Amino acid sequence: MFLGVTASVTNWDADGTSCSIVLEDNPLVDFVELPDTCQGLYYCNVLSGVIRGALEM
Repeated sequence: MFLGVTASVTNWDADGTSCSIVLEDNPLVDFVELPDTCQGLYYCNVLSGVIRGALEM
């Protein structure tokens, strides 16, 4: 996968049309330093949008 990230596919529904993709590691956290006032920021949520957009293409 992109950036050498390993993903697991889990939680398939009964119809086999919906699942969860779990990213084991996130290489982006190695390059980001957040100030103490921003520790609650979820900047990695953009990854789910990137994956969804790529699947819709």
